[in-house]
Amino acid sequence: MDQSKADYDTRLYDVCRPWRGKRGDAYSVTFRPAFLNGLLKFTDDWSSLREHALGTDYGGPAGPPHPGGASGLTSLRAWGNRAQKLRHKVWLHCEDEAVRAMIDEACDQLAAHLAGGAAAPAAPSLWLAGCSQGQLALAVLDSAGTHPDTGLSVSLRNKKWEGLSPVSYTHLTLPTNREV
Repeated sequence: MDQSKADYDTRLYDVCRPWRGKRGDAYSVTFRPAFLNGLLKFTDDWSSLREHALGTDYGGPAGPPHPGGASGLTSLRAWGNRAQKLRHKVWLHCEDEAVRAMIDEACDQLAAHLAGGAAAPAAPSLWLAGCSQGQLALAVLDSAGTHPDTGLSVSLRNKKWEGLSPVSYTHLTLPTNREV
């Protein structure tokens, strides 16, 4: 396929080619790596959207804590902005309406849970404490895009690995410098 001409609107899909809902390699090998790499171009003074997606940004579950003082408030605001941008980018780059509805439902449930109160719903099952709505949206997308691990899927994956053999490089000859 000619990569010089995109078959999608690059102004609308500014991270990468959208995911059209096909599970398996179309998601885990093609879309997800391209999406995470595309998030690198979106940064603020603190972190990139990729770092936020992976939780390694300032204030993220696997990242450094927000600094103290006024810069801590700025960092916290930036974290919230990254969370909303990531949720939007995940939702936008998913063209499957059912998955979009699942993202909206999970994020709305998380907002209601965090708001608290006596009638607050339980946290969404894919949400990890300390994660943002954007990270939850990506977790929903991951869940929809990958096949669940079952005994059969693990067995088939193991058979693929067993069928691989190391590549032999004995036929290669390296140039030598004999002009000493």
